[in-house]
Amino acid sequence: MQRIVKEIIEGLKNFKEVEAISLGGSDACGCSDEYSDVDIYVFYTKNFTKDSVRKKHLHKLADFEMVYTGGILDYFIYKRKHIHTWWEDIDGIKKKLKERPDDVDANTLILYTKLVWDRNGKLGKLRKQIKYPTKLVKKIVSEDLTLKQVSKIFRDVVEKSISRNRIYFAEWSIKIQTDNIIKAIYALNRKYYKNYPQHLKCDFRRFKLVPKNAYENINKIGRYSLMENPKEKLTALFELYWSTIELAKKRYNYDFKTKIFPEYDDKKWYRKRILEISKMIKNTKI
Repeated sequence: MQRIVKEIIEGLKNFKEVEAISLGGSDACGCSDEYSDVDIYVFYTKNFTKDSVRKKHLHKLADFEMVYTGGILDYFIYKRKHIHTWWEDIDGIKKKLKERPDDVDANTLILYTKLVWDRNGKLGKLRKQIKYPTKLVKKIVSEDLTLKQVSKIFRDVVEKSISRNRIYFAEWSIKIQTDNIIKAIYALNRKYYKNYPQHLKCDFRRFKLVPKNAYENINKIGRYSLMENPKEKLTALFELYWSTIELAKKRYNYDFKTKIFPEYDDKKWYRKRILEISKMIKNTKI
């Protein structure tokens, strides 16, 4: 762990209400560098320190250039590092998970931040109690728009982006939908998606349900430009999307034809659209 992060954590331990501290962002996955921000999640119980008092204490941690304190977020710059501290009510999260075990944000906050300090083991105990509920799997894979929206890229997003001269919007949309497909793959394997692509290959090796050539296609989607390699990029997205749906059908016997746009549920249609859109892109001047 970075020396700067250690110093900040040592200072936060002095707050009486703080029960546990976790790291998020790049520090959580061990891929931070000199330019990375620091995201620290501070789990507290009982009374939450007022903004003014908290700000005064934060100034004592180090020689800050500036401190912003408001609501559950603190922001400051320490030794040229941008620090964000997010204050979370651990009892409130526990209650939320009891009422709604499929709450994605609450589950992710507990499971996929890196626990670095736990005063009485309260957060660690909560982490062990959480299980990936079947209801959440179905919500991610079927009920939400995770997989439903992907097919619309080929017509609505890509073609509209070209006609409106907004090709970068298409690139961004493809990235978002790729993330959604990855979330669905993780959900099928009852594991939360951390949103750190460098961990995918390792996780995929342990998964029982993985689409064919999933990791390779994800890399193609990220590596190829839609302007320079439209056919390759869209084909990779199509293959990833299609094989993920097949996995979901096999695992949960979902009737996707009633949930996903039936007019697009045809491999020939996709391949035809990919060729047409690729031709459109090559003839488009941006």
